[in-house]
Formats: sequence, structure tokens, C-alpha cells
Amino acid sequence: MFIENISLSRRQFLNGILSTGAFVVASRLMPEDLFAQGAAPSAAIFNTKADTAALHPSVYLGIEPNGTVFIVTHRSEMGTGIRTSLPLVAADELDADWSKCRIEQGVGDTRYGDQNTDGSRSIRDFYDAFRVAGASARSMLITAAATQLNVPAAELTTANHEVVHAKSGRKLGYGALVPAAALISIDLAEAPAIRKAS
Repeated sequence: MFIENISLSRRQFLNGILSTGAFVVASRLMPEDLFAQGAAPSAAIFNTKADTAALHPSVYLGIEPNGTVFIVTHRSEMGTGIRTSLPLVAADELDADWSKCRIEQGVGDTRYGDQNTDGSRSIRDFYDAFRVAGASARSMLITAAATQLNVPAAELTTANHEVVHAKSGRKLGYGALVPAAALISIDLAEAPAIRKAS
């Protein structure tokens, strides 16, 4: 093995040793709840707008009565576009108007699952989770619309931020449905219907 001859002054060497020692001591004194994968000190401190939205069927998504959709991206943007890609998956499944969507950065929290942003795995690991988030919200909105329009849910579709009843031509915007949809409980063990690829 070849080791390059490095010239270090005594001062540089001591500065390096002291800096390293200070870092080690500081890391041991930091409270554990400050580490990304540790439990958050207080959930209220780190609540996102998606968490506090009137309708929030998932940690990744929330909708307000004005129609604004908040989508949480829990991975860091490293130049690969993941901050937009994952929210687009949820918005597409929800059939949301992208201009009415707002992206929020999720803080380090175990409720989001793995937050390591490496290995080019964000879409592979969380594509289904974001589709389910969008599908859950869409299902709740359709159920609320079926009650308000007094029609079977099977007759309703979604398009561009609205629930549509094609037979009568009636439409209800997502925002108008949020108060009623927020009262609907969903079975998290049962996967919502995912839109077909077509």
C-alpha cells in the first residue's frame, strides 16, 4: 500500500485532534430525540399542514376546505427531482389539479418510514404508499359526494379536482366535499381502489 507523504504542522495536527474530540463530546451530549430516526420531542412542533388539514387520510396528504392539497415529501431533494416526483404520484392518484397542490418537506420522523435519500430507491420504496394516500382521499371524497348527490358511489368518477356524476352532469369540487369526507372513517387494513394505468 502506498501512503502519500503528508506534511502537517504541529498546530494543524493539534487543531484536528481538538476539533475531532469536541465533535465526539458534543455528539454524546446531544439529546437522542434530536436524531432524525428518534421520536420527535413533541408531535405538535413538527406538524405539517397536511397533518392539520381538515381531511388527512395519510401522513403524506391533507386537503383543506378551500381545495388546497398538501402533500408531504419525506425524502430530501438531491438533484433527482424526488421532491416533485413522489407528490406527483399522490396528486395523480387523487386526480388533483396540480396548481392547487402544495409540497411540504417532512421532518425526520419514523412515521414516514425510511428517510434515507440514497440508492435511487425513493420511487421504488414509496410509489405504492403515495398512490394509497391519493386513493384513500379520493375514495373518501367520492363517498361524501355519493351521499350529497344521492347517487351510488359506483356512478361517480373524478376529474381535475372534482367528483363527477356523468349521468346528471353534476360536479362537486374537492374543497366543498372536505367537511363531509373528513367525517368518514376508512379501514386502513383494506387498500383503497387504485386507478387503472389507462
